Amino acid sequence: MNFVVIGEARSGTTMVNHYLDSQKNICCAGDPTYEKRLPPPNINLSLYLDKVCNDKKTLTNKKFCGFKTVLGRHVQLEKTHNFSLIEYIKEKNSKIILLTRKNAFLREFSLQKAIKTNIWHLKPYEPIPKIEISFSVKQYLERKKIYEQNKSQLLSLISNLNIQYMECFYEDFVSENKHEWFKNLTVFIGCPLHEFTLNNNPPRKILNTLPIKDQLKNFNHVSKLLKDDSDFIEALSVFSS
Repeated sequence: MNFVVIGEARSGTTMVNHYLDSQKNICCAGDPTYEKRLPPPNINLSLYLDKVCNDKKTLTNKKFCGFKTVLGRHVQLEKTHNFSLIEYIKEKNSKIILLTRKNAFLREFSLQKAIKTNIWHLKPYEPIPKIEISFSVKQYLERKKIYEQNKSQLLSLISNLNIQYMECFYEDFVSENKHEWFKNLTVFIGCPLHEFTLNNNPPRKILNTLPIKDQLKNFNHVSKLLKDDSDFIEALSVFSS
């Protein structure tokens, strides 16, 4: 196991997983720590994660292998399985790719929309549905605080264990310079640069391309509560028509 992508929900971990898995010598095994994939607490998670990566490498015949997980899952696994994911990463001499989103409001908006509509991804040929939701400011502020705490704790563990890591942002991977960021990931993992390839056709479509005001049933209420929130203000300008 060579790397782990640790990212906030709705911050591009599926996209990064796809691009890494499309490389000639890199494979990414999805999220083996997802609740529906996790074995019961009595199963040794070290052996389980080893098997996930080894099976993926055997299937693809690639040199570098890793998986993705959600930021904060390491805290959950400590409680449910008495397992330290970060110490496991250290033992494997693996690297961490920390993937976050600069705009916390857009991350939360994407998450709430996905939860309420059960539309998590669209393939490129699928039309973007026009759906309005009622946005919970309370959930936004609560989750924002939790994400900040989880990230701070994770960075502290990484520093204490001296694990190599690279911090990336969702916004960079959907920008005009995305090629350079994916190249940087390839090199960071250890794959020679000449083996890098980039599929210009994304596996998923970005869902939130309509103006925010057209996607919120309670836009006026949200605007009042978040009138001083810099991420909300930026989101309005990014998606202004």
